[in-house]
Amino acid sequence: MTPRPTTCSQSASTWRVVSSRRRPSAFASLSQDRRAASTQSADAELGRSLGFRTVALVDYDHDAVQAAARLAALMAAADSVVRLPHGYAIERAITDGLPDVDIVAALTDLSSAYSMPLPTGWQSLTGTSLAGEAIKALKSNGGLHAPFLRTLPKALPPVATEAMARSLDCARGLIQDAHVQLV
Repeated sequence: MTPRPTTCSQSASTWRVVSSRRRPSAFASLSQDRRAASTQSADAELGRSLGFRTVALVDYDHDAVQAAARLAALMAAADSVVRLPHGYAIERAITDGLPDVDIVAALTDLSSAYSMPLPTGWQSLTGTSLAGEAIKALKSNGGLHAPFLRTLPKALPPVATEAMARSLDCARGLIQDAHVQLV
């Protein structure tokens, strides 16, 4: 029997990556915010109980005690945990390294459909000022991560690309490590 290809889907609170290698399927959960993160361990436990290989992709923008506790809980629940570099939340991972013009274009598209907390004159911001406003906007409306990514004209930023690649490698069983720390 030929394995099914890997697929990705996104809901309001998590990304799910499904693959048919190693076990019948694999399940990965990427927390988009702290409210959703509280259910990530439960998602992983459910996936494992159904026979899926589970992979959690988690940010690393918390203090050391919180980060250690969160990592330990996810490692107990999932087959693998891929953690973003220290100081990265998902919003930073999907904006860091993007040209300012791409961020402005994406936020302009989104602002026509969503009410976002952008300051007057935000289009003239650059660098970290623009990135900071983009992060606030992405966290609004229950999370605008997926719509933001769909508006980008090119590939994902480097950290997001690496995170998704390592998560897929874990889901496929190409990486067997319980914890993959991105740097």
